[in-house]
Amino acid sequence: MDSFQPNHSTKAGMIGGLLFVFVGLSMGEVVKTALLAAIGASVSYGVTVLIKWIGKRIKGRV
Repeated sequence: MDSFQPNHSTKAGMIGGLLFVFVGLSMGEVVKTALLAAIGASVSYGVTVLIKWIGKRIKGRV
């Protein structure tokens, strides 16, 4: 299986698409995205800690 080797046309398309997306973003959208990412990371961490705590309690009973 050949690995993907981007050529100049592909690189130019990627850069153009990236710039197009950045130009279309407002500051409010960036703040909202960062806030949602922080909330998601916090919830994920909390659930992980909770699952580990439950696992330790279950192991302690056996």
